[in-house]
Amino acid sequence: MTATTVVRITSDLKIQMGEVMLDFSPPEVRTEHPWELYELQRKQKLQRMHDIRAAVQREIKNIPRTQTIALRVNSHVQLETIAIVWTSIQAVSKATLYLDVISTGKAEPIR
Repeated sequence: MTATTVVRITSDLKIQMGEVMLDFSPPEVRTEHPWELYELQRKQKLQRMHDIRAAVQREIKNIPRTQTIALRVNSHVQLETIAIVWTSIQAVSKATLYLDVISTGKAEPIR
């Protein structure tokens, strides 16, 4: 049986790679006008996507190499986050990737 590296995506803001927990929580910001907050949140989201990509590519190199990598993802994580992590790993690793969606045990509303 071959060893498998597990990358756990617990939320859109937290990713665990080996012993390292990556946290992309944005700082709290206050603005006077709602449109300023909207624009700031949009910019933060774009920056967060870039930060996730860079951090995942950096950290995957520090994890012992295995032939397979399993992405364990909580069911409430957005597909966009999963795609960023998946493609970031593919860019620097030749391992076979598997997706394992974990139920949180709570009924999730359909949106």
